[in-house]
Amino acid sequence: MTKKEFKEAMLRGLGRCVIAVRKEPEKYRELVLWACKRNFAYDAQSEGTRSWYTYTMANTYPDKETFISTTAEALRKYRPNGSWDLLHLSEVLMFFAMDGCASARQALEEKYQEINNPDTFLTFGETIVNCIDI
Repeated sequence: MTKKEFKEAMLRGLGRCVIAVRKEPEKYRELVLWACKRNFAYDAQSEGTRSWYTYTMANTYPDKETFISTTAEALRKYRPNGSWDLLHLSEVLMFFAMDGCASARQALEEKYQEINNPDTFLTFGETIVNCIDI
């Protein structure tokens, strides 16, 4: 599968991308890193984010910390913009945190502290709270 075909299939959430990453991980590394930084679901309200899908591909790589730090950096930079990115980013990190990754958990905790400010009207939702309480 070409990189263009991979990205088109990934945007649709097709399982063949997970198989392709398992077969040729280095070929698709940059595209998986791209997916770690943004929610790319067509309609996250009805289909949810693609966080588990993204995590499944990223978790294939032996250097998971690269994918965690990429996602954590995107979460640190996140500012409310009406997108589903906050949920996607926090869920990807939550899955890594549930696997015992301390840096993923720390990134979630830092963002929670930042936005759990009484002066902020943004609510983080149950996802990150559930992860931190693990």
